[in-house]
Amino acid sequence: MSIKNNNDDVKNKEKKSGGAKRRNKGEGTIRKKGNSYEGRVTVEINGVKKQVSVSDKDKRVVIQKMAEARNDAANNSYITNSNITVKEWMKKWINIYKRGTVRNKTLSGYIGYIKQYINPEIGDYELQKVKPIHIKQVLQKMLNGECKTTTKKLALKTVKETYNVLNMAFHEAAENELVKNNCVEKVERPKPRKKEPKIMTREEQKQFESMLSGKYDFTVYLFLLKTGERASEASGTNWEDIDFENKVINVVNGLVLTARYNEDLEIECNELEDTDLKSESSIRKIPMLFEVEKLLKDYREQYMQVNGITTIEELKGKPLFLTNNSNRIKADFLWKKLDKFLKKEGFRHIGVHQLRHTFATRCLEARVSPKYLQKLLGHSTPEMTNLYTHLLEEFETEENEKIDEYYANKVAKNEKSKRKTYKGKIKGKLKIIRKIA
Repeated sequence: MSIKNNNDDVKNKEKKSGGAKRRNKGEGTIRKKGNSYEGRVTVEINGVKKQVSVSDKDKRVVIQKMAEARNDAANNSYITNSNITVKEWMKKWINIYKRGTVRNKTLSGYIGYIKQYINPEIGDYELQKVKPIHIKQVLQKMLNGECKTTTKKLALKTVKETYNVLNMAFHEAAENELVKNNCVEKVERPKPRKKEPKIMTREEQKQFESMLSGKYDFTVYLFLLKTGERASEASGTNWEDIDFENKVINVVNGLVLTARYNEDLEIECNELEDTDLKSESSIRKIPMLFEVEKLLKDYREQYMQVNGITTIEELKGKPLFLTNNSNRIKADFLWKKLDKFLKKEGFRHIGVHQLRHTFATRCLEARVSPKYLQKLLGHSTPEMTNLYTHLLEEFETEENEKIDEYYANKVAKNEKSKRKTYKGKIKGKLKIIRKIA
């Protein structure tokens, strides 16, 4: 048989097999498929043989992918090719791993981060193609105000929580062998900046109290300022939690407005939800100061008139604070109402939580021990309370500097005055000398 005939036989065999070219044993086959190349290689995964198919327009890339598949199988790190997107996996992760295992408020928070910051940026990426740089870009855009959903520079807490959601979701993806590893772990976790709580000065507090004094529907803000409660705690406080006899306020419950999502991660409704407090230490008794007692008794009288209540016994089971429409008050309502009022009055912006910060600072100025303040505020760790201690130290330093400056200026003025007097005396003596001369 001639060489020509041998070549014809090989071509015919390749034609019958679709043009596939068999490589050395175990290396698989490569064939032309349209405008690209397809490579097939048999690998063994957990004792089971499986044929893996890869493709690319560049034949060299196909060879490289085949080699990677063989290597991954040998190292027990082969991941079955999957086209599942980040958006699709996030939905599965929420419904399988988080729904029913965390509080609805927490679940709502996770979904919010996914829908606002994750899906718009990388939701359409294939899960397996997400790299650490993509995660880094998401976080950087949030910090710089370059997100697709907002141009506002987001708080570090929001960025950190988004990172945590991504980290948990990709961890489960790796556990389920949808990705080789959790690429989020390779991105540096956002570091918390040292953020000092903003407080009102004593002068601002006096002005603030004067503006709100006597305004029935603004009593809640004075209550927060003089008890240090969180907005959600005040929203969940009922009249029976106010113990006038023993002069204490029992903090036992919170109230939040929470979005309820269906399995497609679409909002079904918003609902008020009684919720457990942040930690066991948040359940506490706050001493009722004389000012607070007077404030609440005056408020109770107005409350009963407004709501048509004739006896104190009828207050049992009713919320301490209500809106003008007699609905239970909620934290986000408190934020919006205060902001609108202060703008109208021409007063600087004060967030509702700053009332709590101001209360804490006034306590420290009154020499309340940090340990007792921790108990009053319901902090779970001393570190949280130490933030106020640090702030007070800086505040005292600033005040001391003012004193130093005052006395320094006073001394300087005295010295200047002395110099003028001395010069005056010299001039007088010179005049006398001239006259004598």
